Amino acid sequence: MRTRLIRLAVVSIVVMSCRSTEPTATQPAFTGQWQGREWKGDASVRILSPGATGDTLYVMSKQPVQTGDGIYEEWLTIHLPFHGAGTYVLDSASVVVRVVIGGDVIGASYHGLGANAGVLEITDYGSVDGHIEGTVWFNAEQPGYFMVRQFKSGHFRATAIKGYDY
Repeated sequence: MRTRLIRLAVVSIVVMSCRSTEPTATQPAFTGQWQGREWKGDASVRILSPGATGDTLYVMSKQPVQTGDGIYEEWLTIHLPFHGAGTYVLDSASVVVRVVIGGDVIGASYHGLGANAGVLEITDYGSVDGHIEGTVWFNAEQPGYFMVRQFKSGHFRATAIKGYDY
């Protein structure tokens, strides 16, 4: 019996160590480059319909990808009025990247740089199944410090959650 438990433990360790950490084509993911470094985070998308004002799209990513400890280094949030697949111009109010220290302290916030901070393109949107994919790039700055940061070559995919409240 003890030998069988040891074998089972060894097999479990081998199987777990062989698992890939690369997301599959159907897993939510957000990739790109932030400040010249690789961004490899999770992705979540919400489409809120608060009423007469129309839909609002929220695209969010946190990196590094969740490992179970709940501690992220950077959070990215994009939000804007949403009308389906297409190209959207990002402004200073529609994009923010937060640098997080210790999992719960915001050390810096970078907001979109001006009225034409960047572009979000929704390349695929399934209104029935919620599948959404897109690309993004933007320039951002930390207010008061005048240091421009760049997010480029961004690509995300997720299943949008629709609702009336965030």
